[in-house]
Amino acid sequence: MLKPGAALVGIAALLSGCGAPTVYYHHVTSYMPGEYAYAGSVALDVRGNPYGVSQEQLDAELARTMSGSVWGTPTSFVTARDPASHSPYKVVWAFEAPWYASADRLCARPELGQPILPGQPPPALPVAPYSIVPQTAPPVGLGPPSVPPYAVAPQPAPAPAGSVIRVYATLCRSDIPISYVYAGFASNGPGDPAFRQAVQYIELALLPARNEHMSDNGGGDGGGQGRR
Repeated sequence: MLKPGAALVGIAALLSGCGAPTVYYHHVTSYMPGEYAYAGSVALDVRGNPYGVSQEQLDAELARTMSGSVWGTPTSFVTARDPASHSPYKVVWAFEAPWYASADRLCARPELGQPILPGQPPPALPVAPYSIVPQTAPPVGLGPPSVPPYAVAPQPAPAPAGSVIRVYATLCRSDIPISYVYAGFASNGPGDPAFRQAVQYIELALLPARNEHMSDNGGGDGGGQGRR
């Protein structure tokens, strides 16, 4: 049986020099292999767009690239969930997410993954009751300039060709993160083979074949091949 760690190393070798991303961090909690596919298509919520294409084109290409057999489990991603769907699962894929976009916040409020333009204030964030700090308005003329809400702000300019784009991908069960990956890769956009290769590599890290924090009996094993 090929362990996920070995599988990822093997994939990295195959993709070396061909768009393989750098995975800075990945973690799973109560994740069980294949659980995301049992209730039908998985919703894909894409935030940010570092490429010179429309958001709709980028979203559709991500969903297409991520759909298929994952560790032997047929998996379909959709950018618009069917109203009749009862699946509690979604993946939030945030390009160049701001510093406060943690996995739990992305699951509960995916719009927090939207990049912020220079000079734009961050949104109001939920504050735990034990750390409430009184907030005061800045003196007139000293506060940041008035800007539209960040969720409807225009996208930043496209990243230069070949530059490293950072991604924070989170698998959510309802509003709870059960797996998340922070990675970076270079490509020229959705039409670049390096984009597809990097996205599928990150997907395998996000949806591993087993949960290393559980025993072999309780952690499951997706078996099969990584992608097909």
